[in-house]
Amino acid sequence: MQTARHFMPISFIHHIIEGMAANKLNVLHWHIVDSQAFPYCSEKFPGLCGKGAYSPRATYTAAQLKDTVDFAESRGVRIMPEFDMP
Repeated sequence: MQTARHFMPISFIHHIIEGMAANKLNVLHWHIVDSQAFPYCSEKFPGLCGKGAYSPRATYTAAQLKDTVDFAESRGVRIMPEFDMP
């Protein structure tokens, strides 16, 4: 899943995870950030999100990512996040 170039709301990502679980798919490779966009609001480098996201509303917080990982884990789906630096 490529959310660095094509932002998806967390609710839609949860929908994808539910579909994966229903079809017995167990690994989601989530390409979160890329050189084109940086939608992750890092606690250590908060300026990257402000300059790298397509809009202030098109971002992910650390809490949202943790909730999504927990949501996926409860359904038997493992998330493999990928973070590229700009």
